[in-house]
Amino acid sequence: MKLNVEGCHINYEHIVHPKASATIVFIHGWGDSMEDTNENVPELATTFNTLRFDLPGHGQSDSLPRYSIPAYVKYTKATISRLGIERPSLVGHSMGAVVATQLHRADASAFQRIVLLDPPLKKSAPLGRLILPSLWLAEAIGGWAAILDLVMRDRRFQNFWCDLFIGPARPEVLEARRITIDGMLRADLPAVVQGTFDTLTNAMMAKPPRKSAAFYVIYGQLDPVIDREAVADLFMHDHIVEIPNERHTPNRTSPAVFNAILRDMIV
Repeated sequence: MKLNVEGCHINYEHIVHPKASATIVFIHGWGDSMEDTNENVPELATTFNTLRFDLPGHGQSDSLPRYSIPAYVKYTKATISRLGIERPSLVGHSMGAVVATQLHRADASAFQRIVLLDPPLKKSAPLGRLILPSLWLAEAIGGWAAILDLVMRDRRFQNFWCDLFIGPARPEVLEARRITIDGMLRADLPAVVQGTFDTLTNAMMAKPPRKSAAFYVIYGQLDPVIDREAVADLFMHDHIVEIPNERHTPNRTSPAVFNAILRDMIV
């Protein structure tokens, strides 16, 4: 379904359970789509109300003239409001964890719980700061677009990306790989360019309030973007769940495990 949110048509799926008292809003990551939760929503919707949607420039939603974390926050908040959802729990994956964190910072009382799935919590990237002027220049002249357009469609790059973030191919991760690659290829190139810039300059870092009772974190043990020291410093000890032998997409590659963990957190 499509929802007109301030002139941008947002592709979404809102499932209302007649006996549910809690709503989960899923926010996918950069270069992905709401298909990220194909293995989660059908099972969780038997107990909870659920909302998932494509961020602008991703999946089947409209493009924007300019992309940024604040823009994603704005459209996420507006989508939740337009559908009349009150005090949901947010589940943000990767960049979606940054969006969820910023929504909480803007109005903590508007949300029940914030679950960050594999949030980008690596320490500061000095390389990004050193090359910041050249990055701004490349962005300004559009030099990245042509390069990224070629790189994103290169099978070797896709294989490298999937090996790094999902893991070596095994039967249970093949569908996760397909979703990741499809999401990358469907995302608007300007959104990918901005996301690359944000990553290199450390702008796509999730920094939740330290030891907040509202925040939970779930991550794969082998996830390359997780810094365990940062996790231990930011989150309450009993609000941290590590899924063994998984990487950046444990909700896809171990859906039964992830769904059970999320049920316990939301209830």
